[in-house]
Amino acid sequence: MSAITSATGRRIRFAELTDDQARRQWWAEGWPEEGIEFMMRMWATVPEAVAEVMSVVEEVVGHPPRTFAQWAAAHADALRA
Repeated sequence: MSAITSATGRRIRFAELTDDQARRQWWAEGWPEEGIEFMMRMWATVPEAVAEVMSVVEEVVGHPPRTFAQWAAAHADALRA
C-alpha cells in the first residue's frame, strides 16, 4: 500500500478479510458457490514461484518490467479518482 500512498499522496487503508468474510462478500455480490470455492483454493495454494523475477516481460514487450511503485506513479491520477 505504501507505493499507492506515495504516488497519490493519500493514505490507503487496507483491511484483510477472513475467509468467512470473503465468502460472505462474494456470495452477496452474486458469485456462484463453485467460483467462491475455486478462488479460496487458488489463493490458499499460491506457489512460491510466482515471486520469481523472470525475463519474460522484457522478452515480450521489449523493455524491462516496472516495479509496482513505478506503475503506481504512472497511474496516480486514475488511483486518485
